[in-house]
Amino acid sequence: MEAVRLKATAKKHTNVLDHLMGYFKKDLSGDEEQELLARLMNHYVRKYEQPYLKRQVYLALHSVEPKLRNRA
Repeated sequence: MEAVRLKATAKKHTNVLDHLMGYFKKDLSGDEEQELLARLMNHYVRKYEQPYLKRQVYLALHSVEPKLRNRA
């Protein structure tokens, strides 16, 4: 019941995901870490409906790049 009592926030989710990513710090390359972070950022842009951020090329490039790498 104590865990249910705690309010989930974007900051807390990000903190948890950051700690989870720490388990892979020896395994992930710099590119893979950036890909993971970009996906997380895109998730929150969609979740919280941020129209300005949705139009940013910077985030769009990160979401397209992994698809291009997979075809190479």
